Amino acid sequence: MSIERDDTHPEFKQFRGTAEELVGAGIVRRSQLPGCPGMPRVAATFHRGALQRPGRRVPHDEEFLRVRRAGAGRFIVQRGRSAAEREERRARIEAQAALARAEQDAQAALQLVPTSAAAYRERCYVELRGHLAYFRSTRLRPEDHAAQRLGGYGYCGDALDAFDDVVAELLAVLRDGGVRFDRRRHERVLLEIRSRIARADAAVQRSIAAAVAAAAIHAAEYGPRD
Repeated sequence: MSIERDDTHPEFKQFRGTAEELVGAGIVRRSQLPGCPGMPRVAATFHRGALQRPGRRVPHDEEFLRVRRAGAGRFIVQRGRSAAEREERRARIEAQAALARAEQDAQAALQLVPTSAAAYRERCYVELRGHLAYFRSTRLRPEDHAAQRLGGYGYCGDALDAFDDVVAELLAVLRDGGVRFDRRRHERVLLEIRSRIARADAAVQRSIAAAVAAAAIHAAEYGPRD
């Protein structure tokens, strides 16, 4: 088996493997493994090389080390990151989350753009039908839930029938009426929506590049830590 490395957490790097693999790779000393003489049985936390008592809050900086059993002769080792590394990881995570939000927003916006004349008609029909049904139930009928606000007033049956007839005619116009289509405007709308993702991705790359550069400068000054 080989060491499994998880580099996604912003505060520490994580390694999973056998005692021989982890010790052989220089990730942890054998004397630091839980179960060794003088070590806790299940998990051990170190800071600046010193074993910490259970429950003590320890900074997750480059001097942080935690080792715990993972069953079947395997261990998980967490090694802290420098401040520059933590900032780089947080910037990467936040930038990628911003890109994901931009993609979700763009997808939602695309779903609102009709893809055909029939889809456009149906949307107008459904929206107006809903608005008029709400208006009828809350403004025109005194027995409905808005009657108290209307002070007992409401249209009579003949007026409601006439209203319904007009609504039916109006909805028929929306459902069957002719539709004009401006292809240039349609394409501009789609291009603008899709460009939001491109702009978000460019911002992501700039943010990540700046954070990586800061981490590289820190590593050059103080030396990298694996």
